[in-house]
Amino acid sequence: MVKVAMCAGHGGSGSTPGKRSPAGEYEWNFNDAVVRAAIAKLKANGVEVLRTDDASGKTDIGLTARTNKANAWGADAYVSCHHNALGTSWLNYEIGIETFTQNGSHPQAEILARCIHPKYVKAMGLKDRGMKKSNLAITRQTKMPAVLTEGGFMDSRIDIKSMRDNAKLKAQGEAIADGIMEFLNVKNTNSASEKVSKQKETQTGSSTTKKTNPKVNLSVDGKWGNGTTRALQQALKTPVDGIISKQPRNSVTQSLYGNTVQFGNGGSNVIVALQRKVGSSADGKLGPGTVRALQKYLGTPQDGVISRPSSAMVKALQRRLNAGAF
Repeated sequence: MVKVAMCAGHGGSGSTPGKRSPAGEYEWNFNDAVVRAAIAKLKANGVEVLRTDDASGKTDIGLTARTNKANAWGADAYVSCHHNALGTSWLNYEIGIETFTQNGSHPQAEILARCIHPKYVKAMGLKDRGMKKSNLAITRQTKMPAVLTEGGFMDSRIDIKSMRDNAKLKAQGEAIADGIMEFLNVKNTNSASEKVSKQKETQTGSSTTKKTNPKVNLSVDGKWGNGTTRALQQALKTPVDGIISKQPRNSVTQSLYGNTVQFGNGGSNVIVALQRKVGSSADGKLGPGTVRALQKYLGTPQDGVISRPSSAMVKALQRRLNAGAF
């Protein structure tokens, strides 16, 4: 199961000095509403969620304690939800939304940010201040891709109108959940785009449904072995035996696990099908060129390497196969 860690930044009344609007509204209360909406949607789509802050708001859990929880739990992604402020007095202009990743952070953090940022900007209807980098404990100390969201400025008379709208806070949380699921390749059963598609089908009387592959239940461990090969063969409609046959000995094939590779000449049907799907030269031989094409297809760093003991690309592949979406 895909695992996501989340937290509402800071703590509630009495637990965090400052961090409030000029009218005395605590930031944590806005953050909490967003996190609760995001968690509800993630869980509704089968995602396991760990909340690392105090959900009551009574205690401001330290940042290291939060990241330690997420790291020990083995989360696949971390999102910390916040709202910002420039000062303690009202400003009569719109400021907007920004999303942060860490300088030198996990290579997939920016991909996570790109999935989330435009969705919650749209949900809040505020100015887009862009995606930025900063040295933040939450994004620095996490071992998984992590982002910190800032859903508006509490001292802006314009931004605060959206933040005081419970429907918009709920929409912000759901939009963040949509972005997380896009990043983790989790099928979103009630996304806005799917709702529109269903409405169109109802209006036109169409009975056509999007074809997907059967879901599987691989362990998302980043190790490409027989189970991952069987699921890939099933998804690509080639014979299913968990074996990639007739392969050259190279850095890629020797990075696979178990007895999934049989060395020899000629190439494998499943690799031909894979190469055609990802736009690589279809010779049936698994090597760095095919891996780079697959990494590009999956949105992971493109270095042509299947790293050990765990590969980010293989994790992304396993998530897609689990969701029946490869």
